[in-house]
Amino acid sequence: MIEEINDDHIKVIIHEKVSTNAYYRMHYKSRSPLHESYYWAAREAVDDITFEVAEFPVIIKYTFALKGNLLDSSNLSAMVKMIEDGFVHAGLMPDDSNQYVKYTMQGCRKCEKDEDAHCIVEIFTGNAQLIEPE
Repeated sequence: MIEEINDDHIKVIIHEKVSTNAYYRMHYKSRSPLHESYYWAAREAVDDITFEVAEFPVIIKYTFALKGNLLDSSNLSAMVKMIEDGFVHAGLMPDDSNQYVKYTMQGCRKCEKDEDAHCIVEIFTGNAQLIEPE
């Protein structure tokens, strides 16, 4: 059974949308400030939560609310990785290896008119299994 760790979620403010394709075309000097902005946004989001993750491995669901054109789900992976790295550095989880994060899910939707770009992160624990093809 999969259980959500809390009744709430973690909200990470997205200051700059970047697709995975665009991220890997960037020079490393351009990536560094971008990575740092996600790192600090994730740390700030962790500072605002009232729960801790005590059971591993977890399943993490990332739902991005983005302005402009939406990205396909696989193009969200660079932003997912930068947020996850911020969670590790903030102490929410010891590491982002397979021992601690079983798998992630990601998707996106358009921002509402008066809404800032952000990512809602939900963390689940339990013995969830991916469905294997027959």
